[in-house]
This record gives sequence, C-alpha cells and structure tokens, in this order.
Amino acid sequence: PVYPCMGHKFILHLIKSLRRTDGVIAVYRRNTTTYRIIIENKIDLSYTVGTGGGKTMDIEIKLEESRKTPKVIILTDKITDEVSELVQRLKTSNREIVSGIKDGCVEIINVASLVRIYSADKKVMIRTDSGEFLSRQRLYEFEEILDSSNFVRISNSEIVNLKKIKNLDLSLSGTICVKFLNGETTFASRRYVARLKNILGI
Repeated sequence: PVYPCMGHKFILHLIKSLRRTDGVIAVYRRNTTTYRIIIENKIDLSYTVGTGGGKTMDIEIKLEESRKTPKVIILTDKITDEVSELVQRLKTSNREIVSGIKDGCVEIINVASLVRIYSADKKVMIRTDSGEFLSRQRLYEFEEILDSSNFVRISNSEIVNLKKIKNLDLSLSGTICVKFLNGETTFASRRYVARLKNILGI
C-alpha cells in the first residue's frame, strides 16, 4: 500500500512496529508527497541511487519464490543516455572472454587483459597484455558486448580499456594523448574528447 505523508515520526513508528512482526519487513522510500510502504512476507528492497548530473534512479528489488531467473523492468518516460548505458551494462555484465586469431589459430582472450581494440587497413586488431590478435568482429560489436564502464570508444577506429591507461595528456588542442601501462600511446579524436572527459570526470 501507499500511505499519504502523515509525518516522519508516524512513519518511523509504523515501521518499527511492523519489523517486530515475525516474517514481515517494511521498507519505505520518501518522495515529494508520499511515503511508500512495501509490506511482504519476504524481504523487498527499495532505494534511490545517483546517476550523475544531479539525476537519480529508483531501484526496487522484489523477491518471488516462483521465479527461477531474474527479470529486469525499466520504467522511464524516454530513452536517455543513462537508460541506454544501464541496458548495455545488463547485457554485458557476464562477458568475460572474446576470441582472437594469431598464427592461424583461434585463441580465447580474457576480457581483463584487453588493452585496446582498433581498426587498421580494413582489419580489426585486439591488443592485449600478451600480444596482438586479429578479430573477425567489428568495433560496434565489441561496443555491444564489452562493459561500457571500462571500455570506451575514443575515435571511429578505436576502443580502449580505461583500466589499462597510465595517464592522459590534455595539453594538446582538440585531442587527448592516451598513454597505456604497456608504454603504447594513442589519441582520442576531437569528436570523442568531450565524452571521454565526462566519463573520467575531468
């Protein structure tokens, strides 16, 4: 049920009373006009998280004994960058390996070892901690399967792993020089500079 806002003390008293009842837990969330009380014979969670730029997202977790696989429903008035990123993270959260070709053999590559993925001479190359591999996949396909919180496109022809970056040189006009832990360098194109800075908070 949803209770109208009847005062903070009343709500706290109600929740304390409910929590003393065996098997019943109440979780409440306050917005501008109401307190929301969820009362179930199981534990439900409801909370709000920040998504950056002063924006927030409400998250509710409901436990159902009959459900065997998790189900995510996103309620929104429009598709924003934040919503698209959330969907992408949900799609790629379990992706741990990709494949690459070297010396005629297909090798399994741990995603954590990826340094950068780039296109050159109409080929897509994968640079890892241990070497370089040819890939049959396109860059946009890597964007779809890799975690967007770690892997970021910095130009039309390159995706980098933020965890493999040593430092960034911001002294250049219209671009950023990216220096990796392995000693290699690359450059972010003008089109992607603002996005890279926003992701890194600089």
